[in-house]
Amino acid sequence: MAYVERRQTTRTDASGRTRRVTRYRVRYRDPDGTQHCETLLRAVDAERRRAEIELELASSIWRDPRQGNILLDEWAEAWLPTRHDLRATTWPRLEGVMRKQVLPHFGRVPLNKITNGNLRRWVTELLGSGLSPATVRKAIFALRQCLEAAVADDRLTHNPVLQVPLPSERQKPARYLSRSEVERLVEAMPARYQPRSGLAPAT
Repeated sequence: MAYVERRQTTRTDASGRTRRVTRYRVRYRDPDGTQHCETLLRAVDAERRRAEIELELASSIWRDPRQGNILLDEWAEAWLPTRHDLRATTWPRLEGVMRKQVLPHFGRVPLNKITNGNLRRWVTELLGSGLSPATVRKAIFALRQCLEAAVADDRLTHNPVLQVPLPSERQKPARYLSRSEVERLVEAMPARYQPRSGLAPAT
C-alpha cells in the first residue's frame, strides 16, 4: 500500500533569507518487497500519484519508474543490434539517422524525460537548420521505433513520439518542356525514331 509523507526542509535563497520548503514523498513497496519513493512538489499531485500506484499494483501493471532512467544513447546502443527484421541495406540507414539527427539532441537525455513538447521543438529546429521534410520524417520514424521498443520493455508507459506532427513533404512543381526544348529533343533522337514525313494521318 502506498502512502504520502510530508517533508519540510529549510533553504537559503540568493538574498540570504531562510525559508521553509515543503515536499511530498509517495512511498510504497513493489511486488518484490522493494521500497520506492517518489517526490512531488504539491500535495494534490502526490495524492494523485499515490492512487495511481495503488491501482497499478492491484492490477499487476506496475512498472519500476527507474527503468526509464536509462539514457537514450545507451538504450539505442542496446536496441539497434536487435533489429534482425531489417534488410542489410536498411539497418545502416537507420543507424545513420539515429547517429546524425537523433542522438546529438537526445542522446544524453533519460528515456522518461523525453516529452512531446521537446520533441516538437526538436522537429522545428531540424527544419530550421535546412533539413528537408523527408529527412526530418525519417528522424521522427527512427526515434518512434526506438521508443516503441522501450515501451515494450516496460521502460516507458507510452511513446511520446506518436503524437508529434509530421512535416509535410512539399510537392515539386510540374516541369514542362518548352517548344524549343521539344524541337531539340526531336533533333537529338536517332534516325530510326524520327517521325516519318509524308505519312497519311491516322483515321
